[in-house]
Amino acid sequence: MTRVFCPVFGSDGRRMEEVKMVDFKDEKTMQTTIGDSLGTIFPDLEVVGHEIYLEKYRIDTVAFNVKNKSFVLIEYKKVQNDDALAQGLAYRGALKGNEGNFLEACKDASGKKYEKKDVAWDKTKVILIAKTFTGHLLKAAEQIKDPIELYRVTKYEDRILTVEMVVGPKQGNSEKSHTNNPTNVKDKIYGGLEKVLHEDLRLEKEPTKVYEKWLLKNGKTVCTVAKQAKTLVLCYTTKSLDRNKSDEDFVIHMVKNGKKVGKRGSGDYKSTIQSMEDVNRAVRYLEQVCTQKAKNVVAGQRQQTRRDPLSQDDMAYVTQSGASDRTVGLYDELKKILHKNIPNLEGVVMKRYINWKSTTNGASIFTIAVNKNALRLSYNTKQLDVPENDGFVRKLRGDDKQISVAGLGSYDSKLETNMDVKKAIYYIKKVYTKKVGWL
Repeated sequence: MTRVFCPVFGSDGRRMEEVKMVDFKDEKTMQTTIGDSLGTIFPDLEVVGHEIYLEKYRIDTVAFNVKNKSFVLIEYKKVQNDDALAQGLAYRGALKGNEGNFLEACKDASGKKYEKKDVAWDKTKVILIAKTFTGHLLKAAEQIKDPIELYRVTKYEDRILTVEMVVGPKQGNSEKSHTNNPTNVKDKIYGGLEKVLHEDLRLEKEPTKVYEKWLLKNGKTVCTVAKQAKTLVLCYTTKSLDRNKSDEDFVIHMVKNGKKVGKRGSGDYKSTIQSMEDVNRAVRYLEQVCTQKAKNVVAGQRQQTRRDPLSQDDMAYVTQSGASDRTVGLYDELKKILHKNIPNLEGVVMKRYINWKSTTNGASIFTIAVNKNALRLSYNTKQLDVPENDGFVRKLRGDDKQISVAGLGSYDSKLETNMDVKKAIYYIKKVYTKKVGWL
């Protein structure tokens, strides 16, 4: 139900002039602007608090629907981000089994005590608010059964703001038809699980006679999926899994008295997947197995650190780092050129920098440390062919000197202009060719 954008006009009574759009300074400004007036935009909602923690997640805004006695989890995005949908659904999935801790966090934020028995937990809703959404995200959101709504917010001059619903409540008849057809339900849940495995965790599928194997790029199996009449059996291919106490009935240890129980997959743990909530609950355990299997893949390569779900996507990380608008623009320009010219790269947000890696073999190509007025790009290589008169690339190690920087590699560059970005691409290609292959 995507709507076509229409311009906004102002009138002095005789003629009309288009009111120009302006941008939010950053994601935090968007959150403050909308969050402080949430009750005006959504009359049934009262703000509980901002940046409330739920397990390992940080929810931008939590609100309470006073009409149907349910919570609403709100996420703001200043830039397009396909991961926002999975992020919002992960919040809802993490809520199951952690209602008590969540209510304590809400009480700390608002001073108001919500009774667990008085909350309609099954009506918990996720709302994504962004300046724009990708077509991929809109299509995915429209097909998901979970209660999720998407709103496009546009800021104009003269303190004008519009909030437009682009994906709304699912139609009851559609949901009923799926519920009455077990095959459709199972296929839809499998589609959601397959998206997580293939698109989010970047695993490859290998069918067998009994089940599907899902593997990392290095060939190691992370999990198996077996289709039964009405459910899916997900087996985690590992002998060690750190389970939450609340999930012991969901993630079942299949080894009893030294013998494995069940043959519908490989590994010592399994989950029965019956809903999208089960898919979301399984993600944290799939991430654990991915981390285990990815360790020590390349000799001498630093141990892969699992991406912290608390971190925003790389663009949001840059906008919230305190960098100037010009620096944020430089990173955006760098990202656009990378996606256009160098295949199979992804930026992973770390504690002190963004690590840009190849999705083909996992090799780190370069890192970006964000300063207020510049980007510091570190080329992750011990040897880089740099002309003697090139003052753009600085050597960090050698000649009895070692410069400590936030990043990896033995060379770096300071990016302050668009021309610097273009220069950096030349050297990034050199590192990429050395570690991955010819472009």
